[in-house]
Amino acid sequence: MELRRRERRHWSLLSSHGQVLTYLSAHPDVTVRRVAEDLAFSERRIMGVLRDLEEAALLRRERHGRQNLYAVNREAAVREPGAEQVRLQDLLDTLLTPLHGDARLAAGAIE
Repeated sequence: MELRRRERRHWSLLSSHGQVLTYLSAHPDVTVRRVAEDLAFSERRIMGVLRDLEEAALLRRERHGRQNLYAVNREAAVREPGAEQVRLQDLLDTLLTPLHGDARLAAGAIE
């Protein structure tokens, strides 16, 4: 019973969109399958999130042979009421610094 309660209460501070965007910022050449595995979402969910992020101009997908590369639009405004003046770059720098020591190491940014 206790295990079930802990499983039900699992939640994350970032939405699936925020998690995927942050993940792709650090891993631009990853596959949808790998994103789904690493973030514990279904591949179908990841595809929907990617579509949403592209439509919002937060992400660009480029096809290279059989693989997609993802470029995060770091100059885009954060899509959060009251935080429109915050650039995505600022948010990603904050989120990625503990992971990489220097968020500028994350490849794939749109210049």
